[in-house]
Amino acid sequence: MASLGPDSTLVVTDSHTTATVDGEVVILNNEKGLYQGLDGVGPQVWELLQEPMTVREVRDAILQEYDVDRERCERDLVAFLEALVADELVEIENAPA
Repeated sequence: MASLGPDSTLVVTDSHTTATVDGEVVILNNEKGLYQGLDGVGPQVWELLQEPMTVREVRDAILQEYDVDRERCERDLVAFLEALVADELVEIENAPA
């Protein structure tokens, strides 16, 4: 898997089905048969990624909305995004060299 950096552009894959249940976004990877539930900030990140967006842009949107330390936000966001990439729910369109 390519490394995620602030300038990595991400977009959701088209091989999934989503539903919202009681404020939680449930995503099913149709090819793998795996699902992931997103709550907290997760649904907002998922919504942002419906269009290609860099890690930096997602981070900045979260920082505008929530009172969180920048470094912690980026660290937690990258870990979350790496999990989505590993589950093939999000693709890296370009990774920094």
